Amino acid sequence: MSLLLRLLLLLLRLLRRRLLRLFRLLRLIRLSLLMLLRLIRLRLLVRLRLI
Repeated sequence: MSLLLRLLLLLLRLLRRRLLRLFRLLRLIRLSLLMLLRLIRLRLLVRLRLI
């Protein structure tokens, strides 16, 4: 029983690390997408003002 519990805990730790890494990646991607959207919006605004 204790062996199973230890194995489960180890698995959970490994999964948590990978999940944390995934969350960081997702956050980075979302941030970069937001920045891209802002840049595009700014360019569009500048073009509209120029017209």
